[in-house]
Amino acid sequence: MSEPEEDADDRLAPLMEYFGEQMNRTLAYFLCVLEFEGDEDLNADPASNFRAWRLQTIKNACLDGTLMALRDLDDFFTERDLTKLRPHERDGIRSQTFGYTGSHTFLTGEERTKINKLIAHTTTLGAASKGFQWDILELVTKGASQCLAFLKWIEEEYGLAHFNLFTAAFVIRQRSEKHLEFIRSEAEKRRDSKA
Repeated sequence: MSEPEEDADDRLAPLMEYFGEQMNRTLAYFLCVLEFEGDEDLNADPASNFRAWRLQTIKNACLDGTLMALRDLDDFFTERDLTKLRPHERDGIRSQTFGYTGSHTFLTGEERTKINKLIAHTTTLGAASKGFQWDILELVTKGASQCLAFLKWIEEEYGLAHFNLFTAAFVIRQRSEKHLEFIRSEAEKRRDSKA
């Protein structure tokens, strides 16, 4: 690394914390569903129950938030030629900002297009796809896998010489692994109970 250790730590640690918040947002849907688990209104008919409508609106917003966070993280892992960025793109944070080279995207072209057409933009395809079922656990698992590999790389590459950056990456990784383990465990319980 060419810049002095202190400068890199001061510059990159806040960016790592922001990355951690984006990673947290990928869990929004699961946190919502688990929080309201057992609440009959979460899956009741919203046409005849105003509380059901509110809860389902929250659940849908959390699903959208999760999908948008996944798309954002996919962008984060997309290597770009920084010299060819347009002015409004130059403040983007990417994995290569940390020296993590190569493209590490995890969404397929089809998944990215569906997020764009069904969630990110108001489209006729979105209107025609009401009730589309996402494999959200699969998408979050793919995104988390790339994020965790990146966080481990940060810990190994920068080490304790960059204490704030190392600590942020370590804490984010530990917390994320625990949340993901809990979510996977709950998903397996639900699959087993339906079988």
